[in-house]
Amino acid sequence: MKRFFKKVAAVGLAAVMTVTGGVMAFAAPGQMGLRWLAESAGAYVDWVDGSVTVDFNGDHWVFTPDQPDAQRNGVDIALSNPIVIDDGRSVITFEDAAFLFADAGEFPQTVATAVFTALQSMEALGVVGLTMAIVDAQTGFTWAQGFGYADSVNGVRVDADTLFQVASTGKVFTAIAIMQLVEQGLIDLDAPIINYIPEFSMLPSPILGGDSDEVTVRMLLNNTSGITGNNMRGIVTNMGGHYQGQTNDLLDWLATRELSFPPGMAWEYSNNGWTLLGILATRILGFDNYFEGFVQLMEENVLAPLGMERSSVYRTAGLPNIAMPYGVDGTQEAVIFANSLAAGSMLSNANEMALFMHALLGDGGGIISPATLAYMKQIHTGDLLPADTMAQGLGFLHLPTATGLPTTGHGGTLIQYHTEMIFDLDSGIGVFVSTNTVMGMHVASPVAGTVLEMALVEKNGYVAQQAQPETDPYLTHIELTEAQLAEFIKEFGGLYFFGQAGIWSLELMDGMAVFAQGHTILPLTPMSDGSFDAVSGRYTFQMVDGMAISILSVGGTEIPAVRIDDIEVLAAPAGFEQWVGIYDFTPQIEGDTAVIERVIISLNEHGMAMITIMQAGVVMPVPLGYYEGRWFLRADPLTFSVENGVAELDLMGGRFVRQ
Repeated sequence: MKRFFKKVAAVGLAAVMTVTGGVMAFAAPGQMGLRWLAESAGAYVDWVDGSVTVDFNGDHWVFTPDQPDAQRNGVDIALSNPIVIDDGRSVITFEDAAFLFADAGEFPQTVATAVFTALQSMEALGVVGLTMAIVDAQTGFTWAQGFGYADSVNGVRVDADTLFQVASTGKVFTAIAIMQLVEQGLIDLDAPIINYIPEFSMLPSPILGGDSDEVTVRMLLNNTSGITGNNMRGIVTNMGGHYQGQTNDLLDWLATRELSFPPGMAWEYSNNGWTLLGILATRILGFDNYFEGFVQLMEENVLAPLGMERSSVYRTAGLPNIAMPYGVDGTQEAVIFANSLAAGSMLSNANEMALFMHALLGDGGGIISPATLAYMKQIHTGDLLPADTMAQGLGFLHLPTATGLPTTGHGGTLIQYHTEMIFDLDSGIGVFVSTNTVMGMHVASPVAGTVLEMALVEKNGYVAQQAQPETDPYLTHIELTEAQLAEFIKEFGGLYFFGQAGIWSLELMDGMAVFAQGHTILPLTPMSDGSFDAVSGRYTFQMVDGMAISILSVGGTEIPAVRIDDIEVLAAPAGFEQWVGIYDFTPQIEGDTAVIERVIISLNEHGMAMITIMQAGVVMPVPLGYYEGRWFLRADPLTFSVENGVAELDLMGGRFVRQ
């Protein structure tokens, strides 16, 4: 057991080091401060007659320095190592810390790993509150615990009932609601959505064309519809309540917007597509108000049947026991309301997310049939993306952990709130982690991945092997002749638009195929399976209906690119200088909140128009495209204008005004 535990501890420590960039909190490896641990989990700690007393989860603990046993409610519990006093602090071993959590059941080492990794990560990155749940649907095991503060101003700690905004993790709930209607014969997955919403329409992509009449329900569920990603007007507000127009007005707004690509051609995450699914469900069920109808639909068809009594897609201003939001510096910020209900407004807690995970990993919990649930978890983008890379089911994402363990689930991000829910389908183990601080973006996913792997170790007795990126074990570098390279460039050479990665030129340079962007040159090394290797990832090329397409595989993610033959997209036209400057997000409705805080428009040294996005402390410089008189960011068109002598920018429905 000791050898096993050291293995677990080593992986947990490695995960923390990865998350925190090598910064460790105030305990030696394998140890933690007893008071810090207990109080972070909501316990009351005191010193009595030279011993540390801990009142936690209805139990009274007494830890005496240098004694081999602790007392729990007066009964001796053998410790692996006595607690010690280090520089005036009581220190407990990583393993013995699990004793505080009486419901750790068959996963004491996993719980110890969860506690240590979560607390160390929170301490290192200033995350104010975190909640977590671990389940094993095959045995009925559940463990849930909160850490830190839901409201540090008023001293309210997180517990397993504290509500967090789980953001896009709520898309799985939406998918369940849609598939219930499929089971009832009210929806055909492969029918165009205009069969159900005749007034739905969008303009063709200004670059790639496409017909919105071809968007199907399945495409909405697996993010291949081509519907633009976000409508930022009122997507998040902070004034007293929800803005219903984000949902109720979406059809009118989409009618003025262009598709990102022809339906079914590629994969692109689309919150608007999921909001449209909510409209679709409520329309079929006869609701006139899509916003209010979706609240009722989710409550009656999904949440109440599972016993998720406090979870909801609707937030009221005075909702009790809810985690307040915190900024990068740990300062409490205004309550926010996510208004795209079907895309990411779900509020839930560790206890109730455990119920949801049991249903998803079990027989559906009575809300969906086992056969339908299994079908949803299958990959439904197989014809679009290579099977060994990121893919999507119906509501479920298939993503590897940092160490390559294949998982199924869905995460979520909403400014200050960051969530991860992941499963190992074979073992029936699921992990949910949610945080209430901007810096939680670096915590939720790594912690969830580490805990899931530890649970697999403890249940199965082995560490999951890292997923191999190549499907061919004999994949090697090869040499192409000059004639072969020339033929490859003749067929596939040109300009490729890689979304957020920008526009790159595929060309021959010094006898090598390269991708070039300004001064950046990426040599492409031919591989035996026909792909090309580069420092940025693995590139494949194919012709689809006469269109050259390249797919970049990197870190389990696929970035598709389409060749654009018009050189005009690379250079800004004359007069673009008038739009250069810093633009700040400007509310259009009361309480409109900045998902993107600021954008900077500039020209680089080659005359290319550039946009730099400031979002939750993250800076993302991206080239702007220009095609047939239109500007676009990735595949989303944007519009410059002048109002009252001041330059403005419409970006995904958000209004930005130049300083």
